[in-house]
Amino acid sequence: MRGWNGALLSSFYSRMLVKWEEKGSPMRHKFDGQTCIYCDNAPAESSDHVVGRKFFLEGRRGNLPQVPACKRCNNRKSELEAYLLTVLPFGAKNADAAEILAKLVPPRLEKNAKLQRKLRRGYERSGGTAIPFEHKPLEDLFAMIAKALAFQYFGVRLGSGYSSIASLFANEGAGFFAQMLSTGKARVSGDFGEGTFKYEGAQSKDDPQLTVAIRDLWRRGLRRRSQCERTVLAGNRGHGSLGDDRESLLQ
Repeated sequence: MRGWNGALLSSFYSRMLVKWEEKGSPMRHKFDGQTCIYCDNAPAESSDHVVGRKFFLEGRRGNLPQVPACKRCNNRKSELEAYLLTVLPFGAKNADAAEILAKLVPPRLEKNAKLQRKLRRGYERSGGTAIPFEHKPLEDLFAMIAKALAFQYFGVRLGSGYSSIASLFANEGAGFFAQMLSTGKARVSGDFGEGTFKYEGAQSKDDPQLTVAIRDLWRRGLRRRSQCERTVLAGNRGHGSLGDDRESLLQ
């Protein structure tokens, strides 16, 4: 009986080991052996979604593009997304905006009481018209997304001597960027989640690593306050308030 039990235990352990290697090992992914697209230095340890899945309703999370990422860069991108996942929906105007705000934002606010208090204070100081928004996380995240999109569509890695920079610009700058896009040798565009994340981009004719991309996140839910370090996220631009559904989350 002792030998039989030992054989049974060994067989059970082998099956569990094989199962863990197939489903639980962090090194088994489709980009195994490649380099992180974000830092272009460390080996990729996982597949990272170009745009975080949680930006979208569950029914719209399929077939999102992925790129190779190291643990450090993946964690950094997740940190940026955590803030934006909670705040951006307050200014959203895409087709899923109301449902995202009602279903996905309340649990996130409950888990982050500090952020909830900060948003409430800013909302009260504005007289119920806007909430404070930190533009730096958005710019940092979009800089990473730009690298991922360049790799996804053009097969380009931004190596030494190149950097990815993201900035918010007013409508007056649209013409300048449209001209840049028109001169590219290859143009791409896409739309994830029925307008939740729309983008277009182009690759330079002379330098393959020089690309430009314009992203329209949450259908222009952002507007900038002149001569102010912060960007203000307004829900119903021109109507004087965030709206009852948004206000209720900050009471």
